[in-house]
This record gives sequence, C-alpha cells and structure tokens, in this order.
Amino acid sequence: YFSYNVLMKIAIDARFYGTGHTGLGRYTTNVLKFLPKHLQGYTLQVLLRDSQYDQFPVSKNVVKVRCEIPHYSLSEQILLPKLLKDLKSDLLYTLHFNTPILSKIPTVVTVHDLIKSRFTGSDTTTRSPWMYALKRYGYNQVISKTLTHASDIIVPTNTVKNDILSTFPTVPPERIFPVAEAPDDIFR
Repeated sequence: YFSYNVLMKIAIDARFYGTGHTGLGRYTTNVLKFLPKHLQGYTLQVLLRDSQYDQFPVSKNVVKVRCEIPHYSLSEQILLPKLLKDLKSDLLYTLHFNTPILSKIPTVVTVHDLIKSRFTGSDTTTRSPWMYALKRYGYNQVISKTLTHASDIIVPTNTVKNDILSTFPTVPPERIFPVAEAPDDIFR
C-alpha cells in the first residue's frame, strides 16, 4: 500500500509509542521496530511525545519530531495539520483512527475496530451526559471523515473490513487492506 514517490516524506503519528498506552502503544512500537528498515528510500518524520522522544531509536531515514498534541483533542484537529504543513509532509500514516480531518495531505490510517461506533450510551462512559454527547459528536465526525477521505485503510482482519463497509457504505472496499497486527517478539 505504499506505492508512492521514493523521495517522499512520510509523517508517522507515533504519539502512542511505548508501553504507556497498552495495546495502541505496543502496536505502534512493534510497527516502528521494522518500518524504517523497510522504507529506506523515504524520509520518515516520526511524531513523538516528549516522554517518548529519547526512547525512540535513531535511524538514517528517520527524523524525530516533538509533538505534544493531546490525542482526541480539538488541538489535534487544529495544530496537527499545521505541523504537517510546516514539515512539508507528503503522506501521513496514523496507527489509530484519530486523524487530523482538516489536513490536506493524503493519509494512510489503521483502524483496529469500530467498538466506539457499536457501543454507545451512558453505560459506556464515566463522563457527564453533556460531555459524553460532545465527545461522541467529535468521534463521529473524525471516524466518518477519516474513513471516507483516507487514501488507504489498514485493518487487522476481514471482519473489521466488513464492519467498516457495513457501517460506512461510501468507503470503497479496494482501499481497505487486512494486515495482521504487529506482534511482540515473544510471539515470533
């Protein structure tokens, strides 16, 4: 799915990198163990939180970028597109659905599941009803625009692909690629 120009700058949203974010952190860490080796002809702009910056290994095709923009926030939607523009990124690769929907650059996104689309209501949150309604609205906007505008969508299984196609029927099936999730070394 990376059939793009060899001189391309690929921004990778690695703000989940490390063990602090459990499953998403593990997935991000495991993908980034191998991605720089397999994309030698590309410049990888790896967006990292300050707490992860020093942990991330240096590589000749990797440029580490400090990115203290909180996940699932309004600032993610406003500041991240500006950062990508300033970096002159040609492509954004996100390892979770939370893409900056105001960004103009092509995006490859990983969608692990649609749990937040399937399970709704007051029993799924500890937030006050008005805050939950606001966050729910934001989620619906982001997931819908992410899936309809992404250049390519990576999913872990055909089940997730079919779930996306039934929930978002305007998404072309040829843009969804089932790829097994990156396992820890212990499972190799």
